[in-house]
Amino acid sequence: MLAKLKKVNLQPSLEDNCCICAGEYDPECGGVQGYFGAIPVTFCEWCYSSVIDMAKYHLGIKDEDG
Repeated sequence: MLAKLKKVNLQPSLEDNCCICAGEYDPECGGVQGYFGAIPVTFCEWCYSSVIDMAKYHLGIKDEDG
């Protein structure tokens, strides 16, 4: 007997909540949506700011540098 196959959504969708903290996504406040490769991501303004700050720190970029 063949098992029933589940229908798989091959179109990933962007959510309205932050992927990190599950907070509300608001583009007017600085939240962003996009893709890491093929993975859809949504960040609230606070988590997005934190990710940018962490990247700057690890890349050695100082605020005076721009």
